[in-house]
Amino acid sequence: MEGLNLELSKAQLNSNETKLHSYLRLYEGDDAESLLESLELILDIAHRKFKDMFRESWVKFQDNTDMKFAQLTEICESLIGITKETIFNTFQFHPRDLSLYSELFSVLNETTKASVHHVYTTNYDRVVEEFCASREIQLIDGFWASPNTRRALWKSREFDKPTTGKDVVKLFKLHGSLNWLQSEYGIEQVMTETILRAPTPVYKKNLLIYPGKSKIPPEEEPFKTLYDKFETQMKETDRCLVIGFSFRDAYLNRVFRDFVRSGKGQLLVMSSNCKLTVAKTLLGIDEKDLATFVEGNNFVPIPCHFGDENWKQQLGNALRGIPLPIESPLR
Repeated sequence: MEGLNLELSKAQLNSNETKLHSYLRLYEGDDAESLLESLELILDIAHRKFKDMFRESWVKFQDNTDMKFAQLTEICESLIGITKETIFNTFQFHPRDLSLYSELFSVLNETTKASVHHVYTTNYDRVVEEFCASREIQLIDGFWASPNTRRALWKSREFDKPTTGKDVVKLFKLHGSLNWLQSEYGIEQVMTETILRAPTPVYKKNLLIYPGKSKIPPEEEPFKTLYDKFETQMKETDRCLVIGFSFRDAYLNRVFRDFVRSGKGQLLVMSSNCKLTVAKTLLGIDEKDLATFVEGNNFVPIPCHFGDENWKQQLGNALRGIPLPIESPLR
């Protein structure tokens, strides 16, 4: 999100877009997710049945300039479009990320002895797919390559297929991917990141859950299946490692919260401010009250950023304190 905020600050905005963006930043800070939520809220009002009540209304800004509500909604739509395009530019796959994932899986293999890694991610990039391809690791991601059309199409039963290799990654991209599209053939995975600014005869829309949109469990595919798989696995597993997640998805938070409070599993969280995030955002308690969960071994903090100088040592130490064998959901 830091990278997204930085790129948004560089976006070329017209005067009205700049004005609205500045006011939202004044109240929401540089949190791109909160900015999108505010823009969507304004549009939600505009699209409801009482929208005609506001159509001719005027909106006054703090500098005493004003505009019609209808114009305000046009600016909101423009800013949302710019933000979505910035997301595609920011979260493109970068080969430099492969080295970090190579080190991550090396630590996991050394300490857990697991042959199958279940990876649940809210990231949009292709780094896990590219990593598996570079290492000849069997990847199961819910897509099936049609021998007739050579298109990779969504088939959820792929997750239940037998594994064939010693190292296997089952990948569940909970918020979608930059290369997922709704097409006339179904849900399709294409080779490269593709942003649709308008529908085409073949492709209808990108399949992403954008920041600020994850307040209720999704009902459309492939997201419904992915969320259901996550919830089911979290009821069955006893250990879960979370890396760099901000716990901003309300539905996923409920699943994580039930997991921690059940006392039946261990939640390992790696981030520089993991204790504060887990206390405030996930559990809704004071940080000092985390001691109960830490002492009960239900929450294992790993207070470093993925990629910090000593992240491998801290992760390895945390994992070596967990009884083997382990096959945990991994983000």
